[in-house]
Amino acid sequence: MPRTFRWLAWFAALFMLATILWGLSLRMVDIRDRTDATAQRLATVHRLLGTASAMAIVFVNSLVVTYFIGTARWVKEVAEPYKLDVDLVARAQKLKRGVFPFALIHMLMAVGVAALGAASDPAARLRLQPPGGLSWTTLHLLAACAGLCLLVWGSLHQAVAVRAQHELINKVLQLVATIRRERGLE
Repeated sequence: MPRTFRWLAWFAALFMLATILWGLSLRMVDIRDRTDATAQRLATVHRLLGTASAMAIVFVNSLVVTYFIGTARWVKEVAEPYKLDVDLVARAQKLKRGVFPFALIHMLMAVGVAALGAASDPAARLRLQPPGGLSWTTLHLLAACAGLCLLVWGSLHQAVAVRAQHELINKVLQLVATIRRERGLE
């Protein structure tokens, strides 16, 4: 899982970066001009990239949550019958609890950036005044850049936890193999 997570996390971050760069390229055209087919096509691609980027972020973080739920439960179910140190179970639970806030924040960030993107759409019917005197487009860009930084930072923390959980699982497997060998159960 450590290698898989690393690749998926980098993919999600690079996908988000590509979406940001594509969005910045929209400043070269006037997407408010509905007759400019090129501008409308570029804006549509940005919306699709943003949606796919948000889905990639949610997918990666859902995978992390599922991995930690499953492996923490597995450590507990293996530790009980083999009478392994309860510290192993506690460590697995601690790692799981440490990863959940990052996963939740990443998913909420993806939704928030998408919502700000929807608010900045010139074709949107609802026109609210953006806070702080900034435009919705500027708020969307700032949130996307901050979100990307948060995604990279949080993914690094998650990668450390995934590696630690993987090492913990390997340790449990080694302990179980030793116990089985001592009991003649191979």
